[in-house]
Amino acid sequence: MNSRLYDELMNKFKNYIDSFNTLYQLKTENEEEIKKIYKNIKTNLIDSNIFSSKEIITVISRIHKYNRRYIKSYFKLAELIHEEYHPKDIESVSSIFHDSYLEDISIDIHGEIAISKAIINDDIISFIMHTESENFDANMTLLQSPLTRNETFSYGISLLELCCFHGAVKCFKLLRTKFQLEITQNCLKYSFLGGNPDIVSECLKEQDPDEECMTYAIISHNIDFVAFLMNEYHITLNLNECIEYYNLQAFFVYLNSTKDFGTCLAVSTQYSLPELCKYLISHGADINSTDSLGSTALHNATRYNRKEIVEFLISEGADVYAINEYKETPLHIAIENNFEDLAELLISHMSYVNTANNIRRTVLHYAAVQNNKLITELLISHGADINAKDSHGETVIQCAIRFHSKEVIEILISHGLSLNEETNIDTSSPDSIELKKLKDNYFDDKSESFLRELLGI
Repeated sequence: MNSRLYDELMNKFKNYIDSFNTLYQLKTENEEEIKKIYKNIKTNLIDSNIFSSKEIITVISRIHKYNRRYIKSYFKLAELIHEEYHPKDIESVSSIFHDSYLEDISIDIHGEIAISKAIINDDIISFIMHTESENFDANMTLLQSPLTRNETFSYGISLLELCCFHGAVKCFKLLRTKFQLEITQNCLKYSFLGGNPDIVSECLKEQDPDEECMTYAIISHNIDFVAFLMNEYHITLNLNECIEYYNLQAFFVYLNSTKDFGTCLAVSTQYSLPELCKYLISHGADINSTDSLGSTALHNATRYNRKEIVEFLISEGADVYAINEYKETPLHIAIENNFEDLAELLISHMSYVNTANNIRRTVLHYAAVQNNKLITELLISHGADINAKDSHGETVIQCAIRFHSKEVIEILISHGLSLNEETNIDTSSPDSIELKKLKDNYFDDKSESFLRELLGI
C-alpha cells in the first residue's frame, strides 16, 4: 500500500480511523480499559462535533452483534456516553440495545447450552470435558446464529462455525483433529469476523472466499483481510459497505485503487467529515457526481442531516435541484425526514419549489405528511402549488387529512382551499358526511373521525 494518496489520507484522519477500529475490534472486559476507550471516543468523535452522542450510542448498539463476546463492554461503553450526555430520545441504554443485552448477559451468551461459553472464551480445558461427555455430539447444531439473535433458522450454526465466529482457535483445532468436522462456507465467512489468521488459513484450504467474506472483512476493520481478498482473490471492495460500517481505511483503499473521486465524494457524507469532502473536491471530484442510486453528495449529506457539509457543498456550487433515481431533490429528503433547519437552508437557495418525485409528489405533500407548519408556510411563500396532485390524484390537503395534519390544513384553508370541495363533505347534513374515496382508499375511518372533529360536526 505504498501510495502517497493513501498515506496522506491515513495521516489526516488517523484519530477517526483509530476510534472506529477500536470500537469494531473491542477485546476487553477491563473497566479501566473501557473508560480509556470511552475517553478516546468522547474526544475524537463526540466533542469534536463529528457525531452526536445519540449517533455513537446507536452505532455501538449495532456493532455488538458482530462481537458478541464483549456485549457487556459495549453496554458499559454506551452507558458511560449516556450518563455524560443524556441524549434526547434515548431514555436508557437498555432501550436501544433492546432485548439483546438482557438475553446475552447470562452465562451462556448464545442462549443454547453451556458448551458455547467454552467456545466463546476458547477455554480448551472446559471444552475437552464437554467433548468427553457421553451425550456430546460434535455435529450438533445450535438453534440460532449469533448474527441473528432474535430469529430462529432451520440451519442454525454448528460448533465449528461458532469457533470461527469467535476466533476460538484451540477449540477449532480440537474439533478438526478429533472429529474431522467439515469446513463450511459459513466457517470461512465467520472466520473473517473472528479475526484469527490460523482459522482463516485453514478455512481457505477447503473453501473459496466470496463477496460475503469481503463484507465480513470490512466489518472486522481488519485491513489486512480486506487487502488479501482484493489482491489474492480479486474480490471487489463494496464502497457502500465501507460507508455502512464506518471503515474509512477500507474506503481509502478503494479510492487509492480506483481513483474514483466523484463516486467517493457522493457517498462520503455519512462519515460526517467536511474536511474529507473538501479534500476530494480539491483533487478533482465533480461536486455533482452520483452514487449507484443517482444521489449526489448533497442528497446524502441531507439524508444524514449533516448541516455543515450541506452548507459547504452549496457554497461550492452543488446543484440544489439535482434528482436521484427516485426523482427526489435534496429538499424532498430534508422534508421527508423533518429536518427543518436543512429544509430552510435549501429553500433559501431555491427559486422554484414545485419539483415532484417519481410519483409526482411535491415537497409540499411531504410537509403536509409531517404537519410541519413552518416549512408549509415557507414553501407557500416561495410559490409552492397548493393544488398539486400526485400520481394517485391525491392533493396536498387530502394528504394532510390522511395524516391528520391539523396545522397544515388550517394554513391551506387560510390560502383559499375549501375543505368541503376537497373532501365532498356536505356540512349542512351532519348525518350524511361522506368522504371522497380515492382509488387507493387513502381515507379510512380514522380520517373520517378526524374530519368530524376538525369541522365540529
